Amino acid sequence: MARVISSFLEGVSGSIGELVIYKVGGKTYIRKKPGKQSKATKAKTSERNRHSQSVNTQTHRFLKNITPNSTFWLSKL
Repeated sequence: MARVISSFLEGVSGSIGELVIYKVGGKTYIRKKPGKQSKATKAKTSERNRHSQSVNTQTHRFLKNITPNSTFWLSKL
Protein backbone atom coordinates (compact mmCIF):
# COMPACT_ATOMS: atom_id res chain seq x y z
CA MET A 1 0.00 0.00 0.00
CA ALA A 2 1.28 3.45 -0.87
CA ARG A 3 0.00 6.87 0.07
CA VAL A 4 -0.29 9.44 -2.73
CA ILE A 5 1.11 12.89 -1.93
CA SER A 6 0.39 15.71 -4.41
CA SER A 7 0.01 13.85 -7.67
CA PHE A 8 -2.42 13.77 -10.58
CA LEU A 9 -3.88 10.69 -8.83
CA GLU A 10 -4.93 12.80 -5.83
CA GLY A 11 -8.55 13.15 -7.04
CA VAL A 12 -8.83 9.72 -8.69
CA SER A 13 -10.48 6.63 -7.23
CA GLY A 14 -11.15 3.20 -8.74
CA SER A 15 -8.92 0.64 -10.37
CA ILE A 16 -6.35 0.75 -13.12
CA GLY A 17 -5.08 -2.67 -14.17
CA GLU A 18 -3.84 -4.43 -11.02
CA LEU A 19 -3.95 -1.25 -8.89
CA VAL A 20 -6.78 0.06 -6.71
CA ILE A 21 -6.85 3.77 -5.86
CA TYR A 22 -9.01 4.81 -2.90
CA LYS A 23 -9.47 7.57 -0.32
CA VAL A 24 -9.62 7.24 3.44
CA GLY A 25 -10.00 10.32 5.59
CA GLY A 26 -9.19 12.66 2.71
CA LYS A 27 -5.91 10.87 1.92
CA THR A 28 -5.42 8.91 -1.29
CA TYR A 29 -3.89 5.42 -1.21
CA ILE A 30 -2.89 2.86 -3.85
CA ARG A 31 -2.77 -0.89 -3.35
CA LYS A 32 -2.66 -4.02 -5.47
CA LYS A 33 -5.94 -5.79 -6.22
CA PRO A 34 -6.51 -8.78 -3.96
CA GLY A 35 -5.86 -12.18 -5.51
CA LYS A 36 -8.59 -14.68 -6.22
CA GLN A 37 -9.46 -17.13 -3.45
CA SER A 38 -9.04 -20.81 -4.16
CA LYS A 39 -11.92 -23.21 -3.52
CA ALA A 40 -10.01 -24.61 -0.53
CA THR A 41 -9.70 -21.15 1.03
CA LYS A 42 -13.39 -20.46 0.44
CA ALA A 43 -14.28 -23.79 2.06
CA LYS A 44 -12.11 -23.05 5.11
CA THR A 45 -13.65 -19.59 5.47
CA SER A 46 -17.15 -21.02 5.11
CA GLU A 47 -16.46 -23.72 7.73
CA ARG A 48 -14.97 -21.13 10.10
CA ASN A 49 -18.06 -18.93 9.71
CA ARG A 50 -20.44 -21.85 10.35
CA HIS A 51 -18.50 -22.84 13.49
CA SER A 52 -18.46 -19.25 14.75
CA GLN A 53 -22.18 -18.87 14.11
CA SER A 54 -22.86 -22.13 15.97
CA VAL A 55 -20.84 -21.01 19.00
CA ASN A 56 -22.58 -17.63 19.00
CA THR A 57 -26.01 -19.30 18.83
CA GLN A 58 -25.19 -21.65 21.70
CA THR A 59 -23.81 -18.81 23.81
CA HIS A 60 -26.88 -16.68 23.11
CA ARG A 61 -29.24 -19.53 24.12
CA PHE A 62 -27.30 -20.06 27.34
CA LEU A 63 -27.17 -16.38 28.29
CA LYS A 64 -30.82 -15.77 27.36
CA ASN A 65 -31.94 -18.15 30.12
CA ILE A 66 -29.89 -16.45 32.82
CA THR A 67 -31.77 -13.86 34.84
CA PRO A 68 -29.81 -11.67 37.22
CA ASN A 69 -30.66 -12.23 40.87
CA SER A 70 -30.28 -8.79 42.43
CA THR A 71 -29.73 -10.08 45.98
CA PHE A 72 -26.93 -12.36 44.75
CA TRP A 73 -25.19 -9.51 42.92
CA LEU A 74 -25.66 -7.06 45.81
CA SER A 75 -24.25 -9.53 48.34
CA LYS A 76 -21.01 -9.72 46.35
CA LEU A 77 -20.40 -5.95 46.59
